[in-house]
Order: sequence, then structure tokens, then C-alpha cells
Amino acid sequence: MAWMKNGRPDFEHPAIARLMVGLIWGVALALLDPFAPQRAGDQGPRLIHFTLLWMLLTAPFVLLAGLGHMRRLTLQIWTVVAAPLAAGLVLHDLTRQAIGGGRPFPSGLLIPMTAVFFFALHQWVAAADEARRWIPPYDRLFGQATRQAVQFGLSVALTVLFWGVLNLGAALFGLIGLKGFGEIIARPWFSFPATTLVFALAVQLSDLRAELIEGLKTFGLALLSWLGPLLTGLTLAFLVSLPFVGLQPLWATKAATPILLTAAIMLIALINAAYQDGRREPPPPSILRFSARAAALLTVPLVGLAAYATALRIGQYGLTPDRVIAVAVVLVAGLVALGYAVAALSPGPWMKRLEPANLAGLVLALAVALALFSPLADPARLSVDSQMARLNGKRIAPERFDFEFLARGGQRYGQAALKGLAQRKDRIGELARLQKKPSQAPPAPEFASPQYVVYPKGAVLPADFLATKWRSNALGSPACEAAYGGPCDAFMIDLDGDGVQEILLQIVTAKGIVGRMEIYRREATGWLHLGGATAMLCAGDLETLRGGSATTAPSRMRDLVVNGRRIGVEVEDNCQVDPAPPQLDNKGGRLNPWTF
Repeated sequence: MAWMKNGRPDFEHPAIARLMVGLIWGVALALLDPFAPQRAGDQGPRLIHFTLLWMLLTAPFVLLAGLGHMRRLTLQIWTVVAAPLAAGLVLHDLTRQAIGGGRPFPSGLLIPMTAVFFFALHQWVAAADEARRWIPPYDRLFGQATRQAVQFGLSVALTVLFWGVLNLGAALFGLIGLKGFGEIIARPWFSFPATTLVFALAVQLSDLRAELIEGLKTFGLALLSWLGPLLTGLTLAFLVSLPFVGLQPLWATKAATPILLTAAIMLIALINAAYQDGRREPPPPSILRFSARAAALLTVPLVGLAAYATALRIGQYGLTPDRVIAVAVVLVAGLVALGYAVAALSPGPWMKRLEPANLAGLVLALAVALALFSPLADPARLSVDSQMARLNGKRIAPERFDFEFLARGGQRYGQAALKGLAQRKDRIGELARLQKKPSQAPPAPEFASPQYVVYPKGAVLPADFLATKWRSNALGSPACEAAYGGPCDAFMIDLDGDGVQEILLQIVTAKGIVGRMEIYRREATGWLHLGGATAMLCAGDLETLRGGSATTAPSRMRDLVVNGRRIGVEVEDNCQVDPAPPQLDNKGGRLNPWTF
């Protein structure tokens, strides 16, 4: 066999090496156990835990992707560089977080960013190593990146199916009372090595079927390319209509920048689906070539509008972390869009100048991403500096300044700035000190019951209920008062049959019924909030209740009694007439023997 050498396994063969990487990877994850409850400890152990975890998620990926495609020395150097780089990213992400915001945990944006960043950077390193050049040929870079994207997608799918089969087997054994198999596959010492080993095997099998991967890649890109004319036409119609409707409706959405950038990025992706590596034979149909040229030109006004929208928001309100990321995306997309416009207008081979634009855009994107997730251009730090400049430059009144952002959204940079502001003796210092001591804020105000419209006509609410003073943040306070501060309907109905009426409160606004009815009952200590109705009122129900013709009936389902505690069963309501309850025998069973 190809993977045997002198009758022994050849550990230098990509197949054996990949399986060994998968096995060691799984054992290491099982020992670290990313989901172990003991990891929820102090900051120090958590920092070490996540640093090791990020290294374990990066280094094996580099090895699995590079084995068989890179020189051994290059792969070793790249692995040694990638693992500490990943550790540095997560370490900065954890240490920048605000103090007192709970145990540090990697931010949601860091996880996909890490995957995309190292995937793109690996493709550059691998293609450059294959070509023996620092800047790889475009066709090799594109071909390898798309091939490995399909390869890893299939490997993930196979791993998911593997676990689906295992869980199905556990369910089958569970039907006959054998729970051992399900317990075994759930143990970390099995689940992690099994997952990584199957994933590594899937990568190797897909590597051996290069023609299959190439076919799937070509087929997928061909399908995507035909979406290009559709999106190009829609974008052109949008841009043509702008002079007639103006920019105000666009700004009114408060989501202009992300929508415009998404459209530009989609156009860029569909252009590349049609162009591919630039060596298609035969070339794409003329409609795709014409559409790609038009789309390349349309990306410029889209990115320009996004840049203008972002600049307006920054000029009005300063930087925020979201706006910093928007500026970064606009910067990369702008460079690519200008390059695409040059490619569309240049003579010679169709869109040939697209290639240097993509290479330059990739380098810039990697550099910007690394800066954003490191101290170089941390969005929180840049945002705090911008907001402090607005405050110190008197471009915003102290009463309108967002001190809450410094305390929460600005991470440690914001907390440090807030601490400095709290030492000032002016109005700014006074407001900053209030923000630093939220526990000393005044309690929620008390309020007496407002006017109620009571039903049935002629009924009145008890005086002690009206005299009750509620706190707006207290559990059980009437929602119609706390949320609306105005009148709401009150119904006096005896719900439990003890001869004493309960109070049902329903919020009714000019727009209709809001929420579900709340139920209150008098106890020895005063009025108690029991809970609420299990369903909202339907059309016509309010008139029936106001008319006094609503009645009570036994519950459709009996309460469940567990350890002496009654648990009510909520039945879904779809505004249909309640069917007649089933007839029961003297033992409480259904008379219909065919009903289970």
C-alpha cells in the first residue's frame, strides 16, 4: 500500500499523518474539555483555558489543510506561527473586556473572524509555497481556496452525518432499555477523538477524490454566476431610482450602510463566480461577461453611498464599535470596487485586471482584520477616544453624553475613561460619578393605581387594591400601570368558586388588546399577583367580558401534582370554540377504548 513503508506504516504519508493529527487533536481537546464546568472559574484559569483552546483549534486545521500540499519545513514554520497568533487574538479579546461584566468569554465576532482569517491566510501561504513566490499566482490561489472550501464543507457534513448515525443507534438501543451506548458516545474521552478522527478521515478521502471536488466546485460556481445578471439588474434599478426618491428614505432605514455593503460584497462574489481563475475554456457566455462588467461598475456607487452614510453618522454621533468595523469594510470594499471598475473599463482580456485587485484586497483585508482584533485598532478603544474627543471638545452637552457606553460598550478603555472623568469637579464629573455608582441610583418610583374602567357595569374595585402603591420594577406590579400609566379594563370575576371575586386586568390601547390578562387575588397580606391567562383575548372576547356574559368552567386538563406541588397544564388556544371534554368513566378514564 502507498501508505506503508518496509512493512510498517509510513507516518510521513499524508493519510497516516492526517489520522495521527486527528487523533492527537481529539485527545488534546478531551483533556482540555472546552465545555467542562470547572472552567467557569477565575479570570486567570479562563485565560489559560481559552488560549490553549484557540491554539488547538488553529494548529490542527493548518496541518490537515497543508499535509500533502505544502513542503514540510514551510508547513512546520506556518503552524508554529499560526498557533501563537491565534492565542494572541483570543488573549486580547478576553483582556479587553469590561471589569464586572461577568466571567470573560470570547466575543461572538471573534469565532467566525478567526476561522475566516486563518483560512484565507493559509491559502495565501500554501499557494505561495507551491509557486515558490511571496505573491502567489492568482489562478493557483483561487483554485486552492475554492477547492479547500468545498473540501472542508464536505468534511464537516460527513462529520455531522457520522454523529447523526451514532445518535440514531443510541436511540435504537434506548428503545429496548440499553442506555450504555448513548452514555459512552456522550463522554468527552470518546466524543472529541471520534469527531476529530472522522473529520481528518473525511479531509483525506476528499483529497483523494480531487476530480470530484473540482467538479463540485465548478458546478457550484457556474450556478452562482447566473445570479449575477439578476442582482446586477436589481442594483441598476435601485441606483436609477435614487435621483427620483432622494436619499432621505435610505437614511431613514438606519441600516443603509450594512445593506449597501452587503449588496456590493454580493456583486463582487458573483463577479468572481463568473470569472473564476480567469482561465475558463470556453469563456463564459456573453451575457455573463456583460453582466460582470456592469456589476463591477455598479460596486463603486454602492460603496460610495455606504461610505457617505457612515461618514454622516460618525460626524453626527462619533465612532462606535459597529461604525469602526463599517469603516474597515468600506476601506477594503472601496479598494476592490475601484480595481474592478478599472478592470471593467480596461481593454484586453475580459476583466483581467480583476486579479491584482483581488490580491490587493485580500492583503488589505487580512491586515485590517488583524488590526481590529488586536490593540492596534481595537474598535472599543477607537470609539472611546472619539466619544471623549466630542465631550472634551464641547461638541455634545454633558447631559446628552452616553456615559453608559463608557461603562459597558467601551470595555476596559471606557471604564478607564469613566474613572478619569469621575475625578473632575465639574458637571461632567458629577454625571460620571453617578454612572460609576449605579447601585446608588434612586429606587423606582412608587405609583398609585390609576383610573380603571371596571366591569360588569356598576362594579367597583376594592379600596385596598386602589390604595396599594406599587413600585414600577417590582415583581407582580400591574403591567398596565408600569408600562402605560393610564386606564385599563378591570373585570371582577370569581375564578376559583370560593364566593370572592378576583380581579382580572387587561391592557387596552387605541390600537387594540396588548398582552394577556393579569389575575390578582386578595390574601391576608394584601393583594397577590397570581399570574395570567394562558391565552390572549381573541376578536369579540373583550365585548363579551365587558357585557358580563363570560362564565367559568372546570379546567380542560387536570393539574399535575409533583412532590405536593400543583403544576398547571397550558393548552394551546387558536381562537376556536373549545371542544366538548371527553366523557370519563368512574375511574377517570376515557370511554373510547381507541383513544390512547
